[in-house]
Amino acid sequence: MLKAVAAKHDRKPAQIAIAWLLIQPVVSTVLIGANRVDQLRENVKATEIFLDQEDMAQLDAISQLPIEYPGWPLGS
Repeated sequence: MLKAVAAKHDRKPAQIAIAWLLIQPVVSTVLIGANRVDQLRENVKATEIFLDQEDMAQLDAISQLPIEYPGWPLGS
C-alpha cells in the first residue's frame, strides 16, 4: 500500500512515510537521515506532500501494530 500511495503522488515511498509521520499528532519530531545532499533534498520534499483521507486510511492500516498481551484476549 505504501508503494501505491507513493505512485499516486509520483513520489518515493520514503517521502510518503515521512509525510505521514509529519502529520501524526503523537510525533513531535521527525529525524531524517541522509548520506548525500540529494538524499536530504528528497527527504525534505516530503513536506510538500498532501495526503488525503484515503491515503491516511491506507497508511494507518498498514502501520497498525498488533494488540499485545494482556489486551489481545479482550480484542482491545
